[in-house]
Amino acid sequence: LAFASIYFFIKFVRKNDWRYAVFWLLFFGYIFFINQKRGTSIALLGTYGLYALLNLKLDKIIFYALAAVTLIISGIVVLYLFLPDILDRIILQYQNVILVLMGQETGESSADARIRESMIAFKCCDKNHLSFIFGNGRIDTDWQSGPSAEFGHFYPSDLGMLGVIFQYGILGLLVGLMSYVMVLVWNRRIKYFQNDTYFRAIKYFILFYAVRGIPTGGNFFDPGTSIVPFFIAIFYFFFYMETRPWKQYSL
Repeated sequence: LAFASIYFFIKFVRKNDWRYAVFWLLFFGYIFFINQKRGTSIALLGTYGLYALLNLKLDKIIFYALAAVTLIISGIVVLYLFLPDILDRIILQYQNVILVLMGQETGESSADARIRESMIAFKCCDKNHLSFIFGNGRIDTDWQSGPSAEFGHFYPSDLGMLGVIFQYGILGLLVGLMSYVMVLVWNRRIKYFQNDTYFRAIKYFILFYAVRGIPTGGNFFDPGTSIVPFFIAIFYFFFYMETRPWKQYSL
């Protein structure tokens, strides 16, 4: 769904065809209103904004920004009139995000749990300063009656990149991010396919997934760990075709 929303967004702003906008809004609307994934929604909005800043002229940016604001206001009015419960829930969710970032309790169990788990992670790492570098490893269920007996409710995956550092350390984080560094290196050498919509969608989906990984831990904890390597493999195929133009390929 995230890739489809990015693809149709790029298709829309490049072609100025509102048929693509309909598909883009359907996919993004499903993620935002039905799934209500805060991290995914924020990362997608950031990806759209970055694409616009890097690829669109100023007049187009202003036009689409005004259109987006108008659409958002219209959506809020519709929800306020016909589905106020959904609007209240969405406002509360994003208000809780701000409060968590400020280190305040929200009354939402999942959000408050993340604050407590962050304190546990810092306390544990403070006992062994090298754990910031090398990590603490995955806590086995047989160790001192399991992680629940030692820490209570504590799951590193709840803490995003902080949980990655807790479990794998800075070294493990850097090793895991090497795939994104490789994409940056390959992208600098790709010239021919830069204007291809499908290629752009893949590139910005990888960027989206990297940003989404900040609050979620990305492919370190995500059950769909094969998603990023799959798209990176496709990206590499574009790089392979670019650097070996004498070979025959078919897409």
